[in-house]
Amino acid sequence: MAANPYSRDTGHNPEAFWTSTAKPVFDRVMLDFSTFDNLGLPDLVGDNSLLLMSTFANRVGSNPPLSGHTNRPYSTSTLKNVLLAVIRKLEQKFSNSIHNLPDLFPEDEVTKWKKKIQDGRNRTLMEGEEESDVFKNTFPIPIQHSARTTLLPSQDFPDPTRRDASRKVDLVSICKFLFMRERFTDLAKLLVTFKAIGRGGEVKFLSYKRLYFDETYNTLFTQWFQRKNLKSTPSGFMPDFMHPETCVFLALGCFWAVDNGLVRPNGVGIPGSALSHRSSYVFQDLHDIQDASVAGQLSALIKGIVHPQLVDVYKRSIEEKQFVSETKVECH
Repeated sequence: MAANPYSRDTGHNPEAFWTSTAKPVFDRVMLDFSTFDNLGLPDLVGDNSLLLMSTFANRVGSNPPLSGHTNRPYSTSTLKNVLLAVIRKLEQKFSNSIHNLPDLFPEDEVTKWKKKIQDGRNRTLMEGEEESDVFKNTFPIPIQHSARTTLLPSQDFPDPTRRDASRKVDLVSICKFLFMRERFTDLAKLLVTFKAIGRGGEVKFLSYKRLYFDETYNTLFTQWFQRKNLKSTPSGFMPDFMHPETCVFLALGCFWAVDNGLVRPNGVGIPGSALSHRSSYVFQDLHDIQDASVAGQLSALIKGIVHPQLVDVYKRSIEEKQFVSETKVECH
């Protein structure tokens, strides 16, 4: 495997830095996730390496660890060196198993993690070369709902006949189709993805360790991991009493009770072990799969429900959008 230019963690004594600083910091920050010694190959394959290091970068940025010697937060450069040291050690630890695998730590992602650490630490400690450095990456509160929250806007199907046909593949109809056939695993994956406004394959990263139920508001919260920008953002799920088939709570309940969603064939493992970490993921069958393949599964799921006669409807709709878009460009 080609040398990773990001493998250098310090110009002095890498092994001493690993023993005295890097490993203790990683284990402390990731204690409830997984310590370094308990990480297994499944924690890295299928894009799981991206989740692992993104979680680390987010945590040290939002809560910079303190040095045991100075009792002050570690510097940005030290935290970046910890990141690089962990990557180097993981590549060494699994060197015999990752020869034919895609790069687990792509250079562009490493650059994002380093920037995330720097921006997060500056924001948390109110530091930065410029005032804008402190606030430019804070989580924005949207002024209004995005168009993404609407499955099939009416303007997409202005013709009444086509609009009636499109309703056959709205969220309620799809969920009823799956519910009546007791396909509760597929239903849960689709509903969670849709209601989190997530990208297709990101549901694979859903973990019970990132779920929290608020008894005051009867809301299930999670930190949703975004594969594209490596950020984790809060997402909440509310009960749906009007259309029970589209209720995340009911879907998860049926997934647990009917599809054995809580069964772990190999057990849950000792707390803190690699098996314990793996068992915390909601959808066990997705854990080792690339998120692009998971997205393909969900796409195939929806395509299998769509009536063949509606294919032409969607094709014409796409062509009309392209025509309008090209016309606007020409006008400008």
